[in-house]
Amino acid sequence: MSKKSIYLLLAVLALAATTLTCLPTPRRTPTQTPAPTRKITPMRTPTPPSPALQCIVNGDFSEGLTGWTKLSPSGRGTFTLKTVTDDPAHGMVLNWVRTGSGNDGGAIGVEQTFPSPKTVTYLALDVKVMSHDLTNPGWWCCKHPDGCWFEYPVHVYLYSGDEVVYEEGFLAMNDGSINPANCPPLTNLPTMVPLNAWYTFTMAEEIPNVTKIVLRGEGWDFNVRVDNIVVRCYP
Repeated sequence: MSKKSIYLLLAVLALAATTLTCLPTPRRTPTQTPAPTRKITPMRTPTPPSPALQCIVNGDFSEGLTGWTKLSPSGRGTFTLKTVTDDPAHGMVLNWVRTGSGNDGGAIGVEQTFPSPKTVTYLALDVKVMSHDLTNPGWWCCKHPDGCWFEYPVHVYLYSGDEVVYEEGFLAMNDGSINPANCPPLTNLPTMVPLNAWYTFTMAEEIPNVTKIVLRGEGWDFNVRVDNIVVRCYP
């Protein structure tokens, strides 16, 4: 081999060595720890409370007095309490009448006891006052406030045991002579209703531990009808 060929071979070998030295060192992929598995609990839709239900029976008196208990009348005169037919919108209704009172207080009515104490959230009833002689809540409680009740031709009560926890009275005529200013035991004025026409009353309020509803006619002579009683409550 000639000296020129040897020099050429050495040059080629040197070039090859330089190329190999300059090649990048391959990178090592680091070992990755797998991400932890997350247990995703699906969101639970909260269960809404049960709707308040009608907690009395026969509130429209379509079955006569079924479910209701008559209260013994008090006072003199003649008392009548029965279901009668009214206009097409009301059908069968409860009617109570007192005559011959001689301007002496008295009462008559019905009640319905719940199977267990309830939390009342809503009360409604239709009232039709055809006549009443006592044109104010009555003076007796102003003079004798302990254990008395004011007198209205329609008076609705909610009881917890023996205690009245809610009440509302209704008058078609009011002379204004008995009011909270001159009779402190009277805290609320009665609801005024039209004479001889249907009036719908509603109350939305939470009243716990109610055990019964009482409907009474009170005062002197009166002639009244009630219908469509709704009492919504929770157990």
